[in-house]
Amino acid sequence: MQQAFATSMSACLAGKDMIAMPVKMATASADRAADDLANSECDAVLFIGESLPSALRDEKFITLRAVSQIGTPVRVFHFVMRNDDPAMRTALANAFEKATSSSSFQDTIGRASAMHIVASNVSR
Repeated sequence: MQQAFATSMSACLAGKDMIAMPVKMATASADRAADDLANSECDAVLFIGESLPSALRDEKFITLRAVSQIGTPVRVFHFVMRNDDPAMRTALANAFEKATSSSSFQDTIGRASAMHIVASNVSR
């Protein structure tokens, strides 16, 4: 799921007449991600889960939200960015909206949900 998001996000950023911008995914705790974002060590944080951790809820950040359209359970994606660069914020927000609504990303989410359900049924 993370790789599908990174691929989709990178394609959407490149499609905005920007220089191809690689998207690198790294797993981190909410506290570490908030620190990295605040210190400009990353441009954005993707959090997958129902509610955003308090460490990522800060007035210096802006958060966008998307949900999966395919599969069960519904997945919630929170995209957190710094609020200090309007041009970067706009480019990332547009790419996030397109990336999470793209059919390739949604299909990946649907397959991941189906595999989880099948695995759950097999273990019974």
